[in-house]
Amino acid sequence: MAGFDFTFRCKRDCILLGRNLLRRAQRLAKNFDLELKYKSTSNGWYVTVDGPLPSMQVLIQPLVVQLFPFAEGFPNPKDIHRRRRTVKRFINEYIKGLKGITELVEYVADSLGGAPNSYFFNEGTATHLSSLVREFEQSLILFHNGWLSASQFVEEAHTMTEALLKACLPKNKRRGSFAKLLEEVANITALDPSYQEVLIRLKERRKMAKHHGQRVKREDILSDINELISALHYLFGYLRKSRI
Repeated sequence: MAGFDFTFRCKRDCILLGRNLLRRAQRLAKNFDLELKYKSTSNGWYVTVDGPLPSMQVLIQPLVVQLFPFAEGFPNPKDIHRRRRTVKRFINEYIKGLKGITELVEYVADSLGGAPNSYFFNEGTATHLSSLVREFEQSLILFHNGWLSASQFVEEAHTMTEALLKACLPKNKRRGSFAKLLEEVANITALDPSYQEVLIRLKERRKMAKHHGQRVKREDILSDINELISALHYLFGYLRKSRI
């Protein structure tokens, strides 16, 4: 479990909208086993969010998808741009608080030699991976929320993992199959056998889906998702330390 807090400020004529946005966000949070509380301050609300970190991360999508249309249909203030800015301010403050707790969880996990339970990853100075990492994070959120099929998720995960394996290796060892890359990385990183196994299953599912037209079952991915995320965090941790 984790938690963070932030202050959501509103202009006087946006107070009613702000209060209704908070109520709606609170109901959305309950769907993800999160507890979102708020109390009035002199110029807005003090907001706290508690629960599993991955749930906090995947909540971003429904907040964006539902709060903006809600505000656009709200009667006050009359200026629709002000209503949109109020939603944007709330979401920006939520994301800022989420970023802080995500970094704290990662720091603690690194200090203890473990893997954070997080859908966000830290590629460090390996900035050539940044776009792939952000796309994969988005895929995790979409898959979690049922907006991305298991087959599509496997393809995204395979692409990002293959690039990560190559980044962990010297340039002269970055050629070869996914299995060969994994073997080379396991030899230099002391990759746990359970992590190797989950990455092999990822490779096999992607192969069956892409080359044999076999549908990937969502429940199979869900059974492996925590181990897969831990394996990727371990490899990103190795990559950050090896590039210092």
